[in-house]
Amino acid sequence: MFDGLIAQSAFWLEAEPVTDGKRALRERLARAYAVAGKWRADFSEDQRRAADYLLVTKHGFPAYMAGAFSSAQPGA
Repeated sequence: MFDGLIAQSAFWLEAEPVTDGKRALRERLARAYAVAGKWRADFSEDQRRAADYLLVTKHGFPAYMAGAFSSAQPGA
C-alpha cells in the first residue's frame, strides 16, 4: 500500500545520507539566501520574480529551489 510519502525531505540535498557535496551546496545556498534576504523586502513581487529568473537562466541557480528571492526557501 502506498502511504503517499515519496521522500523524507523536500529537496534531494536535504535527504540522507549527508555528503560533503550536499553540505557544500547547502552552505552556498544559505549564503545566496542571506544576500537575497537583504534585498527581498525592497523588491516588488515582479522584481523578485525577475531577479530569480536571471539567477536561474544566467547564473545556474537551481530552478526547482524556487529562487533566492522567493519567499519559499528550504528549511523556512
